[in-house]
Formats: sequence, structure tokens, C-alpha cells
Amino acid sequence: MLSSALPERPAVMERSLTTGETNYLLRGMVPDVASLERLIVDFLAKVPGVSKI
Repeated sequence: MLSSALPERPAVMERSLTTGETNYLLRGMVPDVASLERLIVDFLAKVPGVSKI
């Protein structure tokens, strides 16, 4: 799931497990908006169990 997929993503610098409707809070760094879009569309949206971004 998400925790096992994150170590292979250098753009994700920090993750926090939270309570409530949101389960993870991610902090990352990308060089531009296009890279952020690729991270979301090509990676996060495809991780099993991710339903909201």
C-alpha cells in the first residue's frame, strides 16, 4: 500500500499518519507544477487504497 510504495519516491520527503478522514499527510518537494502533476497522476492516484488526493 502507500507506506510500502513511498520509499521509492524521492519527491516524498515526509509522511505522517493521521486520524480522521485523511489517513496520511505527505510533504514533498518537486521542481515545478508539471512534476507535481506527474507525482499525483502517475503515482499517487495509482496506489491501491488511495481514494482522495
